[in-house]
Amino acid sequence: MTNHAEEISQLSLSLLHTLRDMARNDPAEAALYFGVGDDVVEAIAECGPAELQALARPGLMLFAPRIKASQIRNLCQSKGSSAERRRTAAMALVK
Repeated sequence: MTNHAEEISQLSLSLLHTLRDMARNDPAEAALYFGVGDDVVEAIAECGPAELQALARPGLMLFAPRIKASQIRNLCQSKGSSAERRRTAAMALVK
């Protein structure tokens, strides 16, 4: 596996563990934060470490950004402090 594929697999595994933990504690919050349906939340909640590892193994990013390219460009080109840019980006996501 290339270094990038390994990094993506590790990131996916970390996200899957977080999703599973959230799914077990607060399924509605897990669905909201990860942008997945209730069926995915229920399925992930039942997974053990080996199943999560198998899901993360292909080296494909399992989760995708939910921000539009125009929002990214606006954030990168905006003036002001980094805190102001983060706040602007967060507000753009809510709209």
